[in-house]
Amino acid sequence: MARQEDTTALTAGEWRVLRILVTGASNQQMAEVLSVTIHTVIKYLSNIYQKIGACRREQAIRWYEDQLKRERQHEGGSTT
Repeated sequence: MARQEDTTALTAGEWRVLRILVTGASNQQMAEVLSVTIHTVIKYLSNIYQKIGACRREQAIRWYEDQLKRERQHEGGSTT
């Protein structure tokens, strides 16, 4: 069962990792972009998965895309 979605629970670093993750970057590529070790990226991903109730990259990407869609709907006042 997925945890309650609370976007404020993600840190700024976790949001950065998510934004790179959706581009299809590998863990190594994310580490290079962020100037951190691959172990740091793996830790970020683990924290993200736990917070959003995901088990795989694909689920995290879908969650991120859903968050963007909700944000756009909220900003535009659209319900579609």
